[in-house]
Amino acid sequence: MIRVIIADDHILVVESLRQVLDSEADIECVGVANNGIEALNLARELKPDVAILDVDMPDMDGIEATRQIKAELPDTAVLVLTAYDYEEYVVASLEAGAEGFVLKTNLPCDGLVKAVRIVNMGRAVFDHDAISAIRKFTMGKTRGTPRTELYDREIEILRLAAKGMTSKEIAGALNISGLTVNSHFGNIFRKLNVQSRIGAVMVALKKGWISVNDISINDSEPQKP
Repeated sequence: MIRVIIADDHILVVESLRQVLDSEADIECVGVANNGIEALNLARELKPDVAILDVDMPDMDGIEATRQIKAELPDTAVLVLTAYDYEEYVVASLEAGAEGFVLKTNLPCDGLVKAVRIVNMGRAVFDHDAISAIRKFTMGKTRGTPRTELYDREIEILRLAAKGMTSKEIAGALNISGLTVNSHFGNIFRKLNVQSRIGAVMVALKKGWISVNDISINDSEPQKP
C-alpha cells in the first residue's frame, strides 16, 4: 500500500485529490494539510511514502516544506502539484529535492495516480511544462565544464538517473551491483551536498555535466521493478 499525504490550502482540491487516490486499491491517503507547516508536521508523524504538495501555501510554501521533508525523511517522495508553471517554481522545487513537478491543469485523474506510483518507485515525473522550464534554466550552460567534484562513473550514473532509471536498472545497464550503485549515489549526495537524486541531477544540469535532453518525461503507467 502506498501511503500518501496531501497539502493544499484549497479544501476542494484536497478532497478531490483524496477521493481519486482512495479509489485505488494500492493507494491510501493517510492525512491532509492546509499549509506547509502542517504538511511538515504530518510527514514527521506519519512518514508517508509520498507527499503531494502545492507550491503556494500559507505559513510555509511547498518548496520550503519539500526541502525540510527531504532533509528529515529522504525516503518520502515529494510530488509538487501546482497551478503555476513559473520557471523559478520548477527549478526551486527540484533543487529542494522533489521527485516530480506537474501542473494541475496538465494532470487528469489517472495521471495523478500514475505520477504517485512512479515517484513511489524512485523515478522522476515531469510534465512538458516542467521540462520547458528546466530547458530555459539550463540554456547557455556549457557542456564539458570541468567536473572535479565527480568521477566519470558518477556522471554516468546521474545521466541514467535523469532518464528515470531505478538503481536496479542502472546496475543492469552498467553491469554492476545495486549496492555499488547506491554507494555511488551516497558519494554523489555527499559531494554535491544534496538529499535526493533529482537534487543531484539539478546540480549536474546547472554545471553543464548533463543535458536536459538526458531527462525523460515519465507520463506512462510504470512497470513493477
